[in-house]
Amino acid sequence: MFLSVAGIDCSYDSTLVLKDVRLQVGKGDFVGIIGPNGSGKTTLLKAISATLKPAKGAVLLEDIDVHSIKKLELAKKMAVVPQETSILFDFTAFDIVMMGRNPHVDRFRFETSKDVDVVKEAMKLTDCLEFADRAVGSLSAGEKQRVAIAKALAQESSVMLLDEPTSHLDINFQLETMDLLRDLSDSTKLTVIAVFHDLNLAARYCRTLIILKDGKILAAGACADVFTKDNIKTAYHVDAEIRYHPLTQSPYMIALRSGDSDRNMSGQLKTLAEKE
Repeated sequence: MFLSVAGIDCSYDSTLVLKDVRLQVGKGDFVGIIGPNGSGKTTLLKAISATLKPAKGAVLLEDIDVHSIKKLELAKKMAVVPQETSILFDFTAFDIVMMGRNPHVDRFRFETSKDVDVVKEAMKLTDCLEFADRAVGSLSAGEKQRVAIAKALAQESSVMLLDEPTSHLDINFQLETMDLLRDLSDSTKLTVIAVFHDLNLAARYCRTLIILKDGKILAAGACADVFTKDNIKTAYHVDAEIRYHPLTQSPYMIALRSGDSDRNMSGQLKTLAEKE
């Protein structure tokens, strides 16, 4: 497989967060990681990106342990879009995206026209070229997120890791961002691994889903096989109905609270009584 998570345990101090996690990801796959708060989603991304070294097991990229790859070389293979990025200096949006070219620029050498072209194309794809000259501090949260994704695209890596990539975006840019990531996965074989809180968005776009629960993989596989009412109930302790959208053919969840079915039945009976 292109990327393998081979039985990893991950801890923070004495707290075990991930337990014997095993995962296989193919080149060009679009993988969504879902699960309740505290289940280990972000920790798994950190382990894959070599930010956190597992206490046991290994993460292999093309059969090579990611911790044995030099950071600069790993950056050419793997780009990371964190949940939030703090920027200490007032760089322009263009400057931030150009930082994505750092792994490709030799020391003591200025950026070339190719680097500029790659940056402009990444900003066009993420619809942020229009504010290339604006200071990052003046951008909205959604605009900053688009710049962060453009920076990752400018790295021209084969793997992109994203932690809640749509959390600061309105619905229009959520769909545009997910369309872009899915198109890149399809056309360039970019491997996308992303953490989601929006279960329906993950189910609509991801080919593979992973549900984490208490630091272990509860279910993993094709979206239709994983996104089930039983798995949602086990992971989130929520009753749900799973239906398929008539246009996209993707599954989506309707969460139910205790008594919803009773209230629905009461409403139906009331309607029938009024008709009579």
